[in-house]
Amino acid sequence: MAELLGDQAEGLRRLLAHNQPRILAFLGAYPRVGVSSLILNLAAGLARMGRSVLVIDEHNGSTSLTTRLAGHTRRELLDAVRAGAALPRVMQDLTEGVKLLPAAHAARHFADLDETDTEQVRHAFAELASLPDVILIDGQMPGQTSSFSLAAQEIVMVMGADKSGLTEVYAQAKKLHQEFARRQLQVLFTRTDAKEADNLFQALLSTARRFLDVRLNLLGVVPADERLQQAGRALQPVVDSFPHSPSAMMIKELAGRIDAWPVSEQRLSQPADLADCLLRSSRLSGNAVSI
Repeated sequence: MAELLGDQAEGLRRLLAHNQPRILAFLGAYPRVGVSSLILNLAAGLARMGRSVLVIDEHNGSTSLTTRLAGHTRRELLDAVRAGAALPRVMQDLTEGVKLLPAAHAARHFADLDETDTEQVRHAFAELASLPDVILIDGQMPGQTSSFSLAAQEIVMVMGADKSGLTEVYAQAKKLHQEFARRQLQVLFTRTDAKEADNLFQALLSTARRFLDVRLNLLGVVPADERLQQAGRALQPVVDSFPHSPSAMMIKELAGRIDAWPVSEQRLSQPADLADCLLRSSRLSGNAVSI
């Protein structure tokens, strides 16, 4: 009987977890490290596995996904909130199963919304038919500006082969741990090889173990690959354009790892719950900016 009840409990946990999105935020160690391209490709890789993906873009520079794919005139999340518009009207289809939500201004200003606008945020998200399976946030560093990154169950710090990036990644880890109580962080390398990435990671890990009570995990290494750059120039995922290239193979492996991670513990049962989660993140990170 106990074994049967245990099986039933596990089945119930799986059923409840089915509608819980995985939420990841990606932070670049420095500009042009390739975070936006990485997110586009991971989203496409996850979509190929049958997952619905929402990409939230906190950037509005010339290399952001929003600008590259939708142009500077694209309306964004904050516009929808203030105009009382449905959220799907400001979302864009990136590829099958992947939607982009421009949110650069929203991420910075959600912390300052009054009660009326806060309720409008919930109303805007309530217009979504359902929660996505995975949410990928192209984020800003919390504490430097208001950000949605703290809504993520996992924060991924991205760097390349440049050794100077170690200083910035360590600074990010220190801030996320000391100011926001993050005990675990992921590290992802781009445009380098596995040996160089491992050397850099071991150096980072050695310093972190001495001075920080935080666990750093090496999520993976996306190699330098001309096919990845070609696909990027065409604004296409490399997993679609060159599915057998080294970078595409690694992207698909990373997507599989992410898909196997536990789902969020925040118990988001409906789209309006996601709105509350993003509002909390913006206010928490915004408070850190003002201190």
